[in-house]
Amino acid sequence: MRSSYLRLIVALMYLMALVHLFTAVPAIASDITNADYYGTVVVVNNSTANTTISSNITNMSVTSLVNGGFIPSAANTTLAMRTTSGADIAFQPGYTTSTWMTWVPSIPEDGILNYIFYTGNITGGKVRYFPGSTGMTTNDDPLIELGANFTIEQAGYIDTSAGADKYLVYKLGAFTIKVTNTEEITAAFDKDGSVWTTPTSDTPNGWTNPANAYDDNIATFANHNMGANIWSPYLELEHGAIATNSVRFWVGTSSGAWNAFDLDAFYDGIWNDVSDDVPAAGVWVSVALADTESVSSFRMRFRSTAASIHNVYELDYGLYPIVVATGISSGEHKIVVISDGTDFKLYVDDVEEDSIAIGASSVPNTAGNWTCLDNDVMPYMEYHRITVGGNLRQYIAWEYDTTFTDLSGNSNDATPSFAVDSSDSDITASLTTYQPITEAQAPAYSISDAPDFITTAPNLTSNFSSTIAPTIPGADVITDVAASSSTPAQLPWVMIAGFVILVASISSTYVLRKFGATASVFIKLAIIACLMGASVSVGVFDFWMVLYFLLPAIAIGLASRPQETLG
Repeated sequence: MRSSYLRLIVALMYLMALVHLFTAVPAIASDITNADYYGTVVVVNNSTANTTISSNITNMSVTSLVNGGFIPSAANTTLAMRTTSGADIAFQPGYTTSTWMTWVPSIPEDGILNYIFYTGNITGGKVRYFPGSTGMTTNDDPLIELGANFTIEQAGYIDTSAGADKYLVYKLGAFTIKVTNTEEITAAFDKDGSVWTTPTSDTPNGWTNPANAYDDNIATFANHNMGANIWSPYLELEHGAIATNSVRFWVGTSSGAWNAFDLDAFYDGIWNDVSDDVPAAGVWVSVALADTESVSSFRMRFRSTAASIHNVYELDYGLYPIVVATGISSGEHKIVVISDGTDFKLYVDDVEEDSIAIGASSVPNTAGNWTCLDNDVMPYMEYHRITVGGNLRQYIAWEYDTTFTDLSGNSNDATPSFAVDSSDSDITASLTTYQPITEAQAPAYSISDAPDFITTAPNLTSNFSSTIAPTIPGADVITDVAASSSTPAQLPWVMIAGFVILVASISSTYVLRKFGATASVFIKLAIIACLMGASVSVGVFDFWMVLYFLLPAIAIGLASRPQETLG
């Protein structure tokens, strides 16, 4: 029974070892097989333990590496950085207006990490763009007006902690992808791209011509005449409860501008504040609700410092497409947002997180530029891609330049800002060594390659020979086996000769002692010398090998000598 338990324990230990073996192997993407140079980048922490840090490398120059011929100008295809365990680390080569940056997943208090930096003939290194706080921008272009049929894809490390205006993609009045709360990513058409619905009834509360505020005509209006510094009554514009996440209105005044405004929405059984900002007059003003709600009424009121007449020309309920992914922890992710003209979907790492029908919605066509990776939302980016109507319109990745070329060929280039300082000032990195992986080797050479001053090839065959030609039986078989297994031809003969010599030494001692003769070392050595001489004579090995086996033979002979008895 005890042995059964022992076998079980051994089996479990073996299984655990296998699990550790397969789970401990780091994921390696780069290929450094043919790397030419390597160096050590030392990361130092002068404070408490920290995680997910982007650190500048203070003493590296990609210009010097390029000018020195260590890497070509297309530096992103020939570099890699790894931990000492072999896992790839994201890093950014510095251009003339930027610095080298490296990613530090974690570092202990007062800790030191060593990264290995490889250059030359390398593929698959994690070369990434480390943006500054303003991210990168792309000029407005008709080719990247999204409409209702588009795909936006980004990959990199996303910081999903809460923060203000953390935009992955942003175009004013058109479209956003952003971190909206802790571990929450939201993609949305702008509120101006809402599908608008007209109210169906009103509660005037003393307003004149209230129906004019929802007749789809900005030439007519509801109005109210009021005194100075007095709130007007609420004008309520109603509809059966419908999904709403925005509202738009057109208002004005006949005399005296207002100095206060209040707009509320009725849902969940109570009035909820929507906006207190004093609106512009004579234009459409749109406001987004905090979330999509089932709204049955909007109400608004005004106040001014002087007696005046206030007008409400129109108000509409709005619903724009918005999708949300929650529970997304900070880390490397691929974000894909798709609108196919029917549905609007958000994917994180190829998993569909949310979907909504877009109805008649379309991303508004605005004149603003595109901003990506704003406010440190993405410490490093792998790529950014926009497809419109099934056609690739923009593809951006890190490039050794101050402008990132649009790899789609549509000239929608991006202007990047670059991270300059470590995200934790107590953590710094520097290159401490840089050297060739292998020493320079002489090129292959043959007699035919000789310089012109060598007119006749020398004949060296009479000077020496590197072949063994023993004449004992079976020699050809042993020689052929050694050759076919790429074993040096002399090795098996050395082993055989050595074995024969040692056996002869021991046997001679035994025979001499058996017959009572004196175990003379000189007699033994004579026998051994004869055997060696015979071996040399038939070509088993060269004469110098006699010296190799002479000392062991003497030692064995002496050890076999009978010990004298002390009197």
